[in-house]
Amino acid sequence: MANAFAAGLASRLGQADYLTSELERGVLASAERSVSSRKRFIEILNAEGASLFDARETLEEIINQLKRLPACTAHGSELETVVDVWETFERPADDCERPDQWR
Repeated sequence: MANAFAAGLASRLGQADYLTSELERGVLASAERSVSSRKRFIEILNAEGASLFDARETLEEIINQLKRLPACTAHGSELETVVDVWETFERPADDCERPDQWR
């Protein structure tokens, strides 16, 4: 009961033989605060879940983009190919450094 209600209220409830109007008001107020607190917590969890989902989608897009890049090395490829691959790598790296875009 101490988790659901204030410690003092839980103690008084444990000692009471019956529910007085004062205890009833305390229980109702405490229950309303508890419900409100849990609703806020659920909203926060849902927002975090949505943010993680968006981040995962962005990461999957980046991975797919990187998989499509041609294999190249600085010494074995034409300069234009190396520059194209470099620029393509830079865009996802910039995206990873700006997580604000995921929201």
